[in-house]
Amino acid sequence: MGDATKENLKELMRDLVRFMEGSASSYDNEFTGEAQRLAVCIRAVAEDTGFSRSLLERLKLKSLLFCDNSPDYDPSIGLPFSGLAVVTIGGPVSRYTPRLGKNPRIKSAMVPFEAWWRKTEIVDEEKGLDLTREGIVIAVSNTQANEVDPSLNDSYNKILLKTAIGWVDDHEATHADMIMIEFASVRQIAYELLKSLREQAPEYFA
Repeated sequence: MGDATKENLKELMRDLVRFMEGSASSYDNEFTGEAQRLAVCIRAVAEDTGFSRSLLERLKLKSLLFCDNSPDYDPSIGLPFSGLAVVTIGGPVSRYTPRLGKNPRIKSAMVPFEAWWRKTEIVDEEKGLDLTREGIVIAVSNTQANEVDPSLNDSYNKILLKTAIGWVDDHEATHADMIMIEFASVRQIAYELLKSLREQAPEYFA
Protein backbone atom coordinates (compact mmCIF):
# COMPACT_ATOMS: atom_id res chain seq x y z
CA MET A 1 0.00 0.00 0.00
CA GLY A 2 1.46 3.36 -1.04
CA ASP A 3 1.77 6.24 1.41
CA ALA A 4 -0.89 8.28 -0.41
CA THR A 5 -3.37 5.38 -0.42
CA LYS A 6 -2.78 4.66 3.26
CA GLU A 7 -3.29 8.31 4.19
CA ASN A 8 -6.54 8.39 2.18
CA LEU A 9 -7.77 5.33 4.08
CA LYS A 10 -6.82 6.92 7.38
CA GLU A 11 -8.73 10.06 6.45
CA LEU A 12 -11.77 7.97 5.51
CA MET A 13 -11.59 6.22 8.88
CA ARG A 14 -11.47 9.60 10.63
CA ASP A 15 -14.53 10.70 8.64
CA LEU A 16 -16.48 7.56 9.52
CA VAL A 17 -15.52 7.82 13.19
CA ARG A 18 -16.77 11.42 13.20
CA PHE A 19 -20.02 10.40 11.52
CA MET A 20 -20.53 7.55 13.98
CA GLU A 21 -20.01 9.92 16.90
CA GLY A 22 -22.55 12.36 15.44
CA SER A 23 -25.11 9.66 14.65
CA ALA A 24 -24.66 8.06 18.08
CA SER A 25 -25.30 11.41 19.76
CA SER A 26 -28.40 11.95 17.60
CA TYR A 27 -29.68 8.45 18.38
CA ASP A 28 -29.35 9.24 22.07
CA ASN A 29 -31.48 12.36 21.44
CA GLU A 30 -34.38 10.25 20.11
CA PHE A 31 -33.45 10.17 16.39
CA THR A 32 -33.62 6.37 16.42
CA GLY A 33 -33.36 6.16 12.63
CA GLU A 34 -29.70 7.09 13.02
CA ALA A 35 -29.16 3.40 13.79
CA GLN A 36 -29.37 2.77 10.04
CA ARG A 37 -26.58 5.22 9.28
CA LEU A 38 -24.54 3.81 12.16
CA ALA A 39 -24.96 0.34 10.68
CA VAL A 40 -23.74 1.47 7.26
CA CYS A 41 -20.67 3.08 8.84
CA ILE A 42 -19.94 0.00 10.95
CA ARG A 43 -20.10 -2.21 7.86
CA ALA A 44 -17.59 0.00 6.05
CA VAL A 45 -15.27 -0.10 9.06
CA ALA A 46 -15.61 -3.76 10.05
CA GLU A 47 -17.11 -6.05 7.41
CA ASP A 48 -14.95 -8.07 5.02
CA THR A 49 -16.71 -9.64 2.03
CA GLY A 50 -15.74 -11.45 -1.13
CA PHE A 51 -15.88 -8.06 -2.84
CA SER A 52 -14.04 -5.77 -0.45
CA ARG A 53 -11.88 -5.52 2.64
CA SER A 54 -12.90 -3.51 5.66
CA LEU A 55 -11.03 -0.44 6.82
CA LEU A 56 -10.00 -2.35 9.94
CA GLU A 57 -8.37 -4.95 7.70
CA ARG A 58 -6.76 -2.49 5.29
CA LEU A 59 -5.36 -0.36 8.13
CA LYS A 60 -4.19 -3.46 10.03
CA LEU A 61 -6.43 -2.69 13.01
CA LYS A 62 -8.01 -6.11 13.36
CA SER A 63 -5.24 -7.06 15.74
CA LEU A 64 -6.80 -4.68 18.29
CA LEU A 65 -9.00 -5.99 21.06
CA PHE A 66 -12.68 -5.03 20.99
CA CYS A 67 -14.99 -4.12 23.84
CA ASP A 68 -17.59 -6.82 24.54
CA ASN A 69 -20.17 -5.31 26.89
CA SER A 70 -22.73 -8.11 26.68
CA PRO A 71 -23.55 -11.30 28.58
CA ASP A 72 -23.03 -14.69 26.97
CA TYR A 73 -26.02 -16.49 25.50
CA ASP A 74 -27.04 -19.62 27.43
CA PRO A 75 -29.14 -21.84 25.12
CA SER A 76 -30.23 -24.02 28.06
CA ILE A 77 -32.49 -21.20 29.31
CA GLY A 78 -34.73 -21.56 26.26
CA LEU A 79 -35.94 -17.94 26.28
CA PRO A 80 -35.51 -15.06 23.82
CA PHE A 81 -32.15 -13.37 24.37
CA SER A 82 -30.92 -9.82 23.86
CA GLY A 83 -27.27 -9.28 24.70
CA LEU A 84 -26.78 -5.69 23.57
CA ALA A 85 -30.08 -3.99 24.39
CA VAL A 86 -32.31 -4.05 27.45
CA VAL A 87 -35.96 -3.24 27.99
CA THR A 88 -36.45 0.09 29.73
CA ILE A 89 -39.64 0.30 31.75
CA GLY A 90 -41.20 3.69 32.31
CA GLY A 91 -42.93 6.44 30.41
CA PRO A 92 -45.88 5.83 28.09
CA VAL A 93 -44.29 2.74 26.49
CA SER A 94 -41.50 0.30 27.22
CA ARG A 95 -38.58 0.40 24.82
CA TYR A 96 -35.21 -1.17 24.11
CA THR A 97 -32.12 0.81 25.01
CA PRO A 98 -28.42 0.03 24.47
CA ARG A 99 -26.39 -0.98 27.51
CA LEU A 100 -23.65 1.66 26.97
CA GLY A 101 -21.60 0.23 29.84
CA LYS A 102 -24.15 1.42 32.41
CA ASN A 103 -25.05 -1.94 33.94
CA PRO A 104 -22.43 -2.79 36.58
CA ARG A 105 -23.54 -6.43 36.59
CA ILE A 106 -22.43 -6.82 32.96
CA LYS A 107 -18.66 -6.57 32.89
CA SER A 108 -16.86 -5.48 29.73
CA ALA A 109 -14.17 -7.71 28.29
CA MET A 110 -11.62 -6.97 25.57
CA VAL A 111 -11.71 -9.76 22.99
CA PRO A 112 -10.27 -10.47 19.51
CA PHE A 113 -12.20 -9.10 16.55
CA GLU A 114 -13.70 -12.40 15.34
CA ALA A 115 -14.95 -13.30 18.82
CA TRP A 116 -16.56 -9.86 19.07
CA TRP A 117 -18.01 -9.62 15.54
CA ARG A 118 -19.47 -13.13 15.44
CA LYS A 119 -20.80 -13.41 18.99
CA THR A 120 -24.49 -14.35 19.21
CA GLU A 121 -26.43 -11.33 20.50
CA ILE A 122 -30.13 -11.79 19.58
CA VAL A 123 -31.94 -15.12 19.75
CA ASP A 124 -35.66 -15.78 19.38
CA GLU A 125 -36.30 -19.36 18.34
CA GLU A 126 -40.01 -18.74 17.81
CA LYS A 127 -39.21 -16.07 15.21
CA GLY A 128 -36.27 -17.99 13.76
CA LEU A 129 -33.78 -15.31 14.79
CA ASP A 130 -30.17 -16.04 15.68
CA LEU A 131 -28.09 -12.94 15.07
CA THR A 132 -24.47 -12.06 15.73
CA ARG A 133 -23.19 -8.49 15.83
CA GLU A 134 -22.39 -8.86 12.15
CA GLY A 135 -25.91 -10.11 11.36
CA ILE A 136 -27.53 -7.27 13.30
CA VAL A 137 -25.48 -4.65 11.48
CA ILE A 138 -26.31 -6.15 8.08
CA ALA A 139 -30.03 -6.34 8.90
CA VAL A 140 -30.26 -2.74 10.11
CA SER A 141 -28.19 -1.34 7.25
CA ASN A 142 -30.89 -2.68 4.92
CA THR A 143 -33.82 -1.03 6.69
CA GLN A 144 -35.34 2.35 5.93
CA ALA A 145 -34.06 5.13 8.16
CA ASN A 146 -36.84 7.13 9.81
CA GLU A 147 -36.43 10.03 12.25
CA VAL A 148 -32.96 10.80 10.91
CA ASP A 149 -31.39 13.90 12.39
CA PRO A 150 -31.54 16.65 9.73
CA SER A 151 -28.62 18.44 11.38
CA LEU A 152 -26.23 15.80 10.04
CA ASN A 153 -25.26 17.20 6.67
CA ASP A 154 -25.02 15.61 3.23
CA SER A 155 -21.28 15.03 3.50
CA TYR A 156 -22.13 11.86 5.42
CA ASN A 157 -23.92 10.34 2.44
CA LYS A 158 -21.37 11.66 -0.04
CA ILE A 159 -18.53 10.00 1.84
CA LEU A 160 -20.34 6.68 1.91
CA LEU A 161 -21.29 6.86 -1.77
CA LYS A 162 -17.68 7.59 -2.72
CA THR A 163 -16.41 4.62 -0.72
CA ALA A 164 -15.93 1.34 -2.56
CA ILE A 165 -17.71 -0.67 0.10
CA GLY A 166 -18.80 -3.35 -2.35
CA TRP A 167 -21.08 -5.54 -0.23
CA VAL A 168 -23.85 -7.53 -1.88
CA ASP A 169 -26.54 -9.52 -0.10
CA ASP A 170 -30.20 -10.45 -0.34
CA HIS A 171 -31.12 -9.81 3.30
CA GLU A 172 -34.77 -8.83 3.60
CA ALA A 173 -36.04 -6.22 6.05
CA THR A 174 -36.10 -7.61 9.57
CA HIS A 175 -39.35 -8.56 11.33
CA ALA A 176 -41.16 -5.32 12.15
CA ASP A 177 -41.45 -6.12 15.85
CA MET A 178 -37.68 -6.69 16.05
CA ILE A 179 -36.58 -3.43 14.46
CA MET A 180 -36.29 -1.45 17.69
CA ILE A 181 -34.25 -4.09 19.49
CA GLU A 182 -31.94 -4.26 16.49
CA PHE A 183 -31.65 -0.47 16.31
CA ALA A 184 -30.71 -0.31 19.99
CA SER A 185 -28.25 -3.16 19.44
CA VAL A 186 -26.54 -1.26 16.61
CA ARG A 187 -26.16 1.77 18.90
CA GLN A 188 -24.48 -0.53 21.41
CA ILE A 189 -22.18 -1.98 18.74
CA ALA A 190 -21.18 1.55 17.75
CA TYR A 191 -20.47 2.33 21.41
CA GLU A 192 -18.21 -0.72 21.70
CA LEU A 193 -16.42 -0.06 18.41
CA LEU A 194 -15.78 3.61 19.15
CA LYS A 195 -14.61 2.82 22.69
CA SER A 196 -12.18 0.22 21.35
CA LEU A 197 -10.75 2.55 18.71
CA ARG A 198 -10.59 5.54 21.04
CA GLU A 199 -8.55 3.61 23.60
CA GLN A 200 -6.21 1.84 21.17
CA ALA A 201 -6.14 3.99 18.01
CA PRO A 202 -6.76 7.56 19.22
CA GLU A 203 -5.23 9.04 16.06
CA TYR A 204 -8.58 8.53 14.34
CA PHE A 205 -10.38 10.90 16.70
CA ALA A 206 -10.41 14.69 16.54
